[in-house]
Amino acid sequence: MGIIQIQAASDPFTRPEIGEAAATLLGRAESMGLLDADRFETVSRLDPPLIEAVLQRLRTEGLLQGEVMSGGTTMLPSEPEGTLRLLRRANTALEDSPIPGREWAALRGTLGDEMVARLCEISEVSLRRYAAGTRTTPDPIAQRLHILALIVADLRGAYNDYGVRRWFQRPRPQLGGRCPEAFLPRLWTPDHPQVGVLRKLAASIGGSPAT
Repeated sequence: MGIIQIQAASDPFTRPEIGEAAATLLGRAESMGLLDADRFETVSRLDPPLIEAVLQRLRTEGLLQGEVMSGGTTMLPSEPEGTLRLLRRANTALEDSPIPGREWAALRGTLGDEMVARLCEISEVSLRRYAAGTRTTPDPIAQRLHILALIVADLRGAYNDYGVRRWFQRPRPQLGGRCPEAFLPRLWTPDHPQVGVLRKLAASIGGSPAT
């Protein structure tokens, strides 16, 4: 079961654009392993203290710098437009920042070792070594892992863990009757056109725009 189960929101997250950007941030942070269960209990309400805590976690990881900080802590701007800009900047930072040291554990928990290994095109033995840190994750594998985390983040808007796993294995008419797992080409990279198709499909299902 995921940490995020949004049931309510407070200002400024009641505004559709800001609420969607905040939900995208939360989904990505969870799927990338940045929302530790011992620090972030089940999230049911979007409010400023929650988002500030997530932004502070990104700051700790070195993903947010400079002007988004105030007095050494992450603070939301007072005006809604500033909050939206900050959330978009944070989402871009997550989009562009593979964190294999955290993403291995998060995706293994959602998809299981067998599926993660297949999707990343590695053996389960290699997966366990990379996840344990006994071997450095090669850049091409880290990139695949990160794209999978972003796809899972979008799918969490519609599915539980079981549903996310099934999404990768069920035939889709949008993919010519193939399942997402089979749709991926051999030795795929983030900029491959078929990966873009999968990301758009996952975003449309989860209701979260891929950036």
